[in-house]
Amino acid sequence: MVRGLRFWLAADDIAVWLQPNVPIRSKRLIDQVVKKLIAFDADSCVTCYEVNQIPEIMKVINSAGRLTPVYPQVVNYRRQDFSKRYLLDGSVVAIRTKNLYEIRGIRKPHVYLGKEILPLIQKKREYSIEVDTAEEVSLVTYYLRKKK
Repeated sequence: MVRGLRFWLAADDIAVWLQPNVPIRSKRLIDQVVKKLIAFDADSCVTCYEVNQIPEIMKVINSAGRLTPVYPQVVNYRRQDFSKRYLLDGSVVAIRTKNLYEIRGIRKPHVYLGKEILPLIQKKREYSIEVDTAEEVSLVTYYLRKKK
């Protein structure tokens, strides 16, 4: 088991993963994710949230110390011209266990989710906060106090 990862079986063929650095979850969220995966023919169901950043117009610093486009071929710069973007938040992931067996030894981002991934979109940002910095601890503390 990888440190910090928690899996358990929700059914014979479904594993549920709650990342411990996402401490606030809405009521019945785990049930919603598992039920959605069961209801549809997919490999996994994950919680995610909408982001407003557009990777296609981001820049990187090259070896000369200058900003250059990540994707030079992109010609659109209006936010409205791009599709909505979503980021997995790690709050709840339900995975068909067969995926975990099939990807043994393969190292790619999110390969364990399979090819057919269902989203469960978190509407409130507080349910998608990943605590990786002191600033995020303060933000989670704020939301927890607000709930009382």
